[in-house]
Amino acid sequence: MRKFNKTEKDFIKLLDKISDESLEFFSYYLQKYYFSNTSNSALFLFTQQKKALLFIKKDVFDNMSLRKKEMRNFLEILSLVNYLKQEHLINIIPNPQINNSTLLVMREEFNSINQITLNSNLQLNQHGGHLKFTDFSKIYDSQDNILFEAVNLEEHVYNIIMDLFTGLLFVTEELKVLVKNNFKSSEDIRYRNNQIATWTSIIMAFLFGLYGIFRDLSHKNNSKIPHQETKEIKSENINININTNTKHPTINYKTDSIK
Repeated sequence: MRKFNKTEKDFIKLLDKISDESLEFFSYYLQKYYFSNTSNSALFLFTQQKKALLFIKKDVFDNMSLRKKEMRNFLEILSLVNYLKQEHLINIIPNPQINNSTLLVMREEFNSINQITLNSNLQLNQHGGHLKFTDFSKIYDSQDNILFEAVNLEEHVYNIIMDLFTGLLFVTEELKVLVKNNFKSSEDIRYRNNQIATWTSIIMAFLFGLYGIFRDLSHKNNSKIPHQETKEIKSENINININTNTKHPTINYKTDSIK
């Protein structure tokens, strides 16, 4: 299993979180959690035209570097979902009724979509956010200030989105275990345990080897302690003369054998 970056890990944690909720279409979870009010983007799918628009907040859109980052993050998540599906960490059951709808909107705050008004606007929420059918590229607020601008995604990206984002989502137990194990797969854990066991054996063998060396050295040092040298004096053939002619008597002795 491949490694995941921070953005991917955060999204997988999100999938683990929503796995305990009631069964819903994936688009519902995306609208609620990924395209939330704090995010910088919204996704609109026009099914009749097979068109996908990624709307990006105006201030982010105007900064080319931030715009590219936002698009890269979205495509990265799209690729991740495809990978998780291929690895059977999630299952997505297609929704055949999705093509009967005209427009699918994924953005938490765009939760009150009304019919086209007399001004040819599509109301997106109760705060006046709207889309002008004369200009699909922008979303406006109630004062006609631009809130979002759109990036037109290619048709093959639209097809992938429809395949992955619009069906019923099932999160498998394997994905939950992956999150619980800090994104280490069963293979990774087995490999790590084998490595730990191998290094433990090597270290223990090394320590036992050192112990044997020090034990041998200690034994050799003890065997080299010198014995006290003694001399044997034979008592036979010892002649003792006592000289009594002096003021202080002396004893003279001679021995024939000293060892």
